[in-house]
Amino acid sequence: MPSRQRKQPENRRRTGCFQCKEKHVQCTEEKPSCKRCERLGLQCVRGIKLLFREDAIERGIHFGREGTWSKRCKRIKKPPVLELDNDFTGVPLDQYHGRWIWLNTTYNDFTGEPNKWDDGENEVELFSPIGNDAGCWVLASGQHEQQQQQQQLLSQTLKMRSLGNPLSYYKQSEAHLLDYFIRAIGPNCSLSSSQNPYMSLVPLLSYTTFRNTILAVSANQLSLLGDTRYSKEARMYKQKALTGLTQIGGTSTEDFGVVASVLMLCFHDISDNCSPSWVTHLRGGLDMTQYLPAGSAQMESLKRFFNMYFVAHDIMSRTAPLDCDDEPVHEWLENDDLDEIDTTVGCSRRLMTLVSQTSSLARQRRKVKDMNSDFIRRCEDVGMGLESLHQKLPALTSTTESFILQIAEIKRLSALLYFTENLGDLVSPSLLSSATHSSRASYHTCSMPTRLVYSPSSSPFSSTSSPASPASTTSSTTSTSSSSSSSSSSSKNSTAIKQRLVSTIIDLISTLPNPNTASVMWPLYIIGHSTGLEDEAQRRFVLERLRAIQSTRNLGNVRQVRLAVEKNFRMTDLDLSSSTTAPISSLSKRRDSVVPGMMISLA
Repeated sequence: MPSRQRKQPENRRRTGCFQCKEKHVQCTEEKPSCKRCERLGLQCVRGIKLLFREDAIERGIHFGREGTWSKRCKRIKKPPVLELDNDFTGVPLDQYHGRWIWLNTTYNDFTGEPNKWDDGENEVELFSPIGNDAGCWVLASGQHEQQQQQQQLLSQTLKMRSLGNPLSYYKQSEAHLLDYFIRAIGPNCSLSSSQNPYMSLVPLLSYTTFRNTILAVSANQLSLLGDTRYSKEARMYKQKALTGLTQIGGTSTEDFGVVASVLMLCFHDISDNCSPSWVTHLRGGLDMTQYLPAGSAQMESLKRFFNMYFVAHDIMSRTAPLDCDDEPVHEWLENDDLDEIDTTVGCSRRLMTLVSQTSSLARQRRKVKDMNSDFIRRCEDVGMGLESLHQKLPALTSTTESFILQIAEIKRLSALLYFTENLGDLVSPSLLSSATHSSRASYHTCSMPTRLVYSPSSSPFSSTSSPASPASTTSSTTSTSSSSSSSSSSSKNSTAIKQRLVSTIIDLISTLPNPNTASVMWPLYIIGHSTGLEDEAQRRFVLERLRAIQSTRNLGNVRQVRLAVEKNFRMTDLDLSSSTTAPISSLSKRRDSVVPGMMISLA
């Protein structure tokens, strides 16, 4: 046969099915099934299989046609071998199935601009419906269950009206919102069911402006939990409350009602995505509280609650950004027990004062270059105060509420971590270690329950402690020797202290009866911005706890804290920190992770 009449072989193609490719047979490519697959009864599947270089290296096969062909066999390259760093540790992913947490990096993370993707994120999938037996509402992904819960609560309200309940004097919608605050919001704002100052505000409902703020708070909370029917009412009652504040009388009872209204407006704006107006209400509340008259025991209790609320929120909010120059002088009331734990904040007033002093010293340090002896002495005094702090439970506290002391200890350790990140390099660890041995024994034996006893040797600054990591032991031992005064040894010792504090705080949070309580939001924020985070498991713990806290009530400040921590993790992964030295690295991380101009409530 002439060569020109001979049938030319077809060129090889890459569009055949997987079955023919596997057997190296030319596919006839009929659709929906080629002849070979139809004859053998196989499933004819076409597509593109992606092979990643790391996968090819791990399997010991060639990556594409890389180095597989040569006229000289000696020049054929062998498959490359995957070489990992000695400090690389693989993380098994099976335990995280269905629990993925995505940190989405965008263009804005490189430019430093606010991430619009975070602002518009649909977070409904973070939440799941939970029973409402205890009066606690959570955001439900299905509207059907939520409507059923609403109908049940409305039916209960109607029953109470027929029995002459005090709320029956209000409209049906107002009675529902007031009952929701009394049964669902108020009880969750204090660690103690028997000592809840939010419930002492109920008698002030006779004051119209205060009642409107309560209605606005309840309607806003239900709106945050997915019930958009109350969005309009939340705005309406807030506007009524703001209008009512322009009409302030002169009687003492009405003065208390005005301050309570300002407090609940601050509460409302913090819940509503941490609106900047909450700072305005807070500053006004701070000024008005000091002019409240002294009177009955009930008035003194309300005044103490107002002062603690405004002062604590102001102090804790200043631990996020460090650009606040107008720091007011905070004063406690004359009869306040500074070492008693406040059930609304979860720590003592003395700890609040030490945190405030730490923030003030950290801001002063940024402005001056040379640290004189007086400044270092003030730093040492704060460090000693945090080490020797003795917090005690309030009187008449139930035995079932001993976890309050554990939360106070978590916050003390978090304050110690906050101090170490900002000023720890100015204080001698041996000095703090001696303070630990001299004053910690009485704290652990008197204040902590039996199941929560911590030995003095477990102090993060103790040179005789026994940490889990060999690096921590080495750095602690070297810090006590006379030949370890170099900056590198000091840096290693500081890192070991931070890592030990982070691990201790995480362990204590894990053992709480309710590890998803909002009282640990500030410790999680401090840990999330600490340079002592060691591994991905600790980062995941922080994010999971913040997401779980947000899922209970969807508060705006919790959401902002979560977004700030996630942004800090992305910046750390991208190595975009603006700091140049180790002592201020944590400062710039907190400053860069917060939206410019925003003050986050961390109390």
